[in-house]
Amino acid sequence: MEQEANAFAASILMPDHLLIKELEKIEFDLCSEDDIKHLAEIFDVSSTAMYYRIRNSGLFQF
Repeated sequence: MEQEANAFAASILMPDHLLIKELEKIEFDLCSEDDIKHLAEIFDVSSTAMYYRIRNSGLFQF
């Protein structure tokens, strides 16, 4: 239940369509702390929250 709540909150704070829009503006590298920090600042969330949002979004193959 907590995971569902976290996923719901993340989708509200960092919606897919806006996340994709920002990712298209840069050459994003999931291993780049600077890229994650930059996106986190745009969405006003922590770098950790941004990392997990992108990782769990299904936008990248791991």
